[in-house]
Amino acid sequence: MSFSLNSAITIPSLLALILAGPVNATDFVFAPAPVTGEFVSVGEGSGNIKLTFLTVDSESTTITGLGGSVAARRRIGQYFGLNFAGNILVMEDDAGTFTATSINLLAGPDIYLSENVIAFVDGSIGSTTSEIDTGFSSSSSTVDITGFSYGIQLILDINDSVKLTPYFMALEQTASTDGGIDVDISSSVIGLDVLINRISLAAMFQSSDDTDIVMFSVGTTF
Repeated sequence: MSFSLNSAITIPSLLALILAGPVNATDFVFAPAPVTGEFVSVGEGSGNIKLTFLTVDSESTTITGLGGSVAARRRIGQYFGLNFAGNILVMEDDAGTFTATSINLLAGPDIYLSENVIAFVDGSIGSTTSEIDTGFSSSSSTVDITGFSYGIQLILDINDSVKLTPYFMALEQTASTDGGIDVDISSSVIGLDVLINRISLAAMFQSSDDTDIVMFSVGTTF
């Protein structure tokens, strides 16, 4: 998650104190996408569950992690439906002194623009709790995220077994620290899901001025 992004504001954090440098608030935004790779008829639903690997590269550090995600939608009319997505991620920096757990949820309406194009608008919430342990002392911090996102996905049938689902998503969110600081964040996401029979392979990229987040996922549909 190159894009045209608003400049995010750096915030003081425990990680910044250890690394003697600023940590951007977008380090703590890990947006799930409400994307499924199967087009459904009225009254039907689709979904997927995935194992996710991610890397976060910022000016101050590199963080890697593992987690899981789920996305589901149900079509309730010719043009409308509902979607839900969520993820949980566990991360650690290269030095092993910084660890974090992030939980993120979103839900909202779908708009079926055609037989293979779906637009979506979602409200989102999330929370990331981080801990720093230097061996001499330890401390923790929490960043809560609220906001909304909107985007569009395509479902392209390659053949009877393979479907491609490219998508774009924009996010407008506010990060609130436990120190009482609020930061407005604008970001963009591009992604691609490849569905081979019931196996889902996915990649997502989110970027800001000084932070890049890359996620790779593998899973199955339900």
